[in-house]
Amino acid sequence: MGDSGRANGDLVCRNRHKATPGEIRRMCPQQRARYMAYQEPPKEVQNEMAASRQRVCARLAALKMREGSVKNAREAEKQRQDRVTLQLGAAEALMRMRSARLRRQQVMAREINMLVCYQPTAWRAIRIESLLPEEAQTGFSIARKKPQMYRVEQLLDDNMWDTLQRYS
Repeated sequence: MGDSGRANGDLVCRNRHKATPGEIRRMCPQQRARYMAYQEPPKEVQNEMAASRQRVCARLAALKMREGSVKNAREAEKQRQDRVTLQLGAAEALMRMRSARLRRQQVMAREINMLVCYQPTAWRAIRIESLLPEEAQTGFSIARKKPQMYRVEQLLDDNMWDTLQRYS
C-alpha cells in the first residue's frame, strides 16, 4: 500500500512525508498531535484494538441472538393465542348453530303437538298422528328426510284443513 492506500475497504489517511523522530520531538504539541493522528498505531495498540473490536462484535451478535430468541418467543406466543382465539370462535359458532337447530326442532315439535292437541275431534287427531312420522310425534327430533319434512310443513301450513279432509 502507498501513503493513502485502502485497508479493509476503508480510506486510510496518512501523512504525505515521513518525519524523523527528531523532527517529531521538535514539533510543538499541537502540531505533533496532528501529525501523530495520521500515523499508524504501534503493534501493541493495533492488537488491543482488534481484540476490542472482536469483543464488541461478539457482544452485538449475542444481543442480536437474544433479541431474536425473545422475538421468536413472542411470535410463537402470539401465534398460539391467535390459534386459541380462532378455535374459540369456531366452537362458539358451532354452539350457536347447534342451539339454533335445537330451538327450531323444539318449535316444530311444539307446533305439531299443538296441531294434534287442538283438533276438534279425536278421530282427526289420530288421523294427523298417523300421517306424521314417528319421530315427529315424540317431539324429541323432527323428521330429517326431505319428503317427511315437506309433509309436516304442508300439514302445518294448511289453514283450511284441505289436506286432512276426505270427501266421501
